[in-house]
Amino acid sequence: MRVFNLVGTTYGKWTIENLINDSSGNGVVWRVSSQDGVQVAIKILKSFEAAAKLEKRRNRFVNEIYKLGMIQKLGISGVMPILDYDEKAEPPWFVMPLAHSLEPGENRLEWALETMITITRCIADLHKEGMVHRDIKPNNILVLDGAVVVSDFGLARVADDVPSTKTGEAVGSFGYTAPECVGHSDEPQFKCDVYALAKTAWVLFTGKESPPNGELRHPNDSIVARGIASSTISLEGLDDLLIASTVRDPEDRPTAKQFLEGLEACRLSGNNLKVRQSGSPVKRAKSLFADQAARNRRDRESKELFQSIVNEASRKFFEAWRGVIEELGWSTAIGSGGTGGNHSRELENTGWSCPLRSFYTGEINGKLYDIALTFCRLQ
Repeated sequence: MRVFNLVGTTYGKWTIENLINDSSGNGVVWRVSSQDGVQVAIKILKSFEAAAKLEKRRNRFVNEIYKLGMIQKLGISGVMPILDYDEKAEPPWFVMPLAHSLEPGENRLEWALETMITITRCIADLHKEGMVHRDIKPNNILVLDGAVVVSDFGLARVADDVPSTKTGEAVGSFGYTAPECVGHSDEPQFKCDVYALAKTAWVLFTGKESPPNGELRHPNDSIVARGIASSTISLEGLDDLLIASTVRDPEDRPTAKQFLEGLEACRLSGNNLKVRQSGSPVKRAKSLFADQAARNRRDRESKELFQSIVNEASRKFFEAWRGVIEELGWSTAIGSGGTGGNHSRELENTGWSCPLRSFYTGEINGKLYDIALTFCRLQ
């Protein structure tokens, strides 16, 4: 690989002034200016010794140009814009605004959360259009005019793209790459981006240089366990969300939209967020998602309505029988958990549940009897 001194070289209407970054995997970024004094950045394909490697790198470079153009036409915000390009030049190049790397704000936790919400919203919008980024990491997130933008779309894919990687070839960056990205790397697998978003979030919240490899479920991976505290963000909820988003089976991970909802729920509710329920972190994290939260709310309202019906029906029934019951000297009680014996067996596999019953109990001639109301509803 060779990086030449290109200062003074002209590409289109742009003249190179100085080197900005030569550590990018596929291109070298230079500062350029136009004759009227406009200063921007130009990314130029690196020169590689092997012809085969050069062809593959060139295809990825041109893919980035096409994907950025496609995104601009779709009007998706939060992506580094492309200002000019020549994909047929030797080497190919494209121009973008000058931007700088991420820098933590005064309050790292709030800065990290707002940054992640912005880029996740962008990725969710890309997924909605059928595009997967495949190389999300902190180095590919830049700040342009004070706003966070996603960059480096060389590996981005849509369903009808021509294959650009070999079967079994890994894509992305170590630590950020989901297991399923190896072996079927040319398929636009959206949950790979979710995995990388979670790893990126972990780095931004902890301030570490790189994330742990694999799932973020080890006790040492916990943000809460690191002694980090916040009065405005639910770090317990964030821990659950990151674990759920890095599990090995992609089917068990949230979508990018759900990941965004989880982040926003952590921000909105702060430490009052009740996510530490029983069950696995994956199960607990689901309570953060808006659609799941809505179902939980409907469930709760349904149960409250059912309870009020039970109470009112019990009251009216036993008021009618109060005189007889008082003469017997029985006491009242409320039991939960359904009915007893034969009736329970009759209800098995019918889709009915009997969560509550109200009854009076007492003795007649030394034997215990119940007068019971059992309330059932469809599950």
